[in-house]
Amino acid sequence: MKNTRESTFIRLHQAFEAAVLLIVMFGALSWINANPRPVSFEQLLQMNLQLRHVLIAVMSATIWHWFLRAFGAYRPVQYHSAGRTAATVIGAAALAAVVIFVLLAIGAPTLAHYKWLSTVFGITIAISLMVRLTATLASGATPLGEKRVLIAGTGAAARRLAEHFRHDETGYLHTIVGFVGGSPGEVHNEVSHAEECKVLGHLGDLESILMREVVDEVYIGMAAKESFKEIEQTLAICERVGIECRFSPDVFCEGTNTAIEWHGTRPFVARRPVNIQAHELLVKRAVDVALSAFAILVFAPLMLLIALAIKATSNGPVLFVQERFGLHKRLFKMLKFRTMVVDAEAQQAALEKNNEASGPVFKIKQDPRVTPLGRVLRKTSLDELPQLFNVLLGDMSLVGPRPLPRRDVSKFSDAWLMRRFSVKPGLTCLWQVSGRSNTSFDHWIAQDLEYIDRWSFRLDLEILMRTVPAVVRGSGAM
Repeated sequence: MKNTRESTFIRLHQAFEAAVLLIVMFGALSWINANPRPVSFEQLLQMNLQLRHVLIAVMSATIWHWFLRAFGAYRPVQYHSAGRTAATVIGAAALAAVVIFVLLAIGAPTLAHYKWLSTVFGITIAISLMVRLTATLASGATPLGEKRVLIAGTGAAARRLAEHFRHDETGYLHTIVGFVGGSPGEVHNEVSHAEECKVLGHLGDLESILMREVVDEVYIGMAAKESFKEIEQTLAICERVGIECRFSPDVFCEGTNTAIEWHGTRPFVARRPVNIQAHELLVKRAVDVALSAFAILVFAPLMLLIALAIKATSNGPVLFVQERFGLHKRLFKMLKFRTMVVDAEAQQAALEKNNEASGPVFKIKQDPRVTPLGRVLRKTSLDELPQLFNVLLGDMSLVGPRPLPRRDVSKFSDAWLMRRFSVKPGLTCLWQVSGRSNTSFDHWIAQDLEYIDRWSFRLDLEILMRTVPAVVRGSGAM
């Protein structure tokens, strides 16, 4: 019943908020474009309906709604503090505002009005926060206050739970009643370093402990691979006594990449190969779209000149289009300015014996298939400029492991190499700014995996900034 009721509130919440966002955005847009001076509500209703305003309002409301969902603003009601809820809404709204403004500046510059954006930004944040407060109260969530919790377990997982409650941000005061498990005497020595709480007894004593102590929730601090029967016993006792029992995803597998994901009203434990949250992926995609669109506009004259030069110096198409492996091994057509003769791929089989690269990749420093203009384009990396369109279309990102062709991937012999496909391929990456084509295959893959493990916006920015001098120097380019 609780899940069904919560799901109904979530749907009503989303529908109501989407409708309000649409009305606010259209009203503000009509007001700003029709009459920049303050007007009354009656005058606003009398304004002429313009199709472009409707379309922009729908687009903006959709983007805003999409960002709120990506930031987790529509997840089932949790015990979040007002500050945390406000941070989520404001963060999503701010990012959505930037994306909307960039899209309007590119597609409809006359409508990219800061007054409209600032008006909508303020009003929609206020409405979103009020809607969330109403939804939280209507869902029957427990008001903020003290929660007395009992931790089932005494090892490292139990100590991590105790440490988590010390830095809790949900708005509740979590008081740890004690620990349950193992031998009372020896267990106390183990957990006392992390928490000044006594061990109340064995897991076999849990039922009697819950009968005599005031406990709101029981948290499981044990690993399933070592204590599966004990976890089953704890869950059964809590259900019998009527106490809510909780456990975190690392009960099944330890690691920072484990999380809970919601599919409709059903939760699943997700073990991600990359520690990137949904809203971080959204931010990364927004940056990709904005910067690639800007770069295409800036480099359009240069790309036109390169295309004319290729046509004038050699026969064949301007672009070289090749299938490469992208995210989750999905094939896409990668674009490059053609730097080789037309039948270059057909000649590769005969040149395999001259391959100078280690591992499954194919590289020759003095490749006879490269045209004179192609050598210049490769040295300066200008042949990669058309991949900005791949980034804009979503096949690639600005930063990520370089996409590999069928031939190279078919020669992979170790399954762990497939991990590089857990993120989108990029226009530039760690190995390119560290040595580019001078890097051995093993070092190349090691740096790709290092990027995946260390990913952050700061690392992406660092790689982008280091790419420019690496390209100017032409270090390691072929």
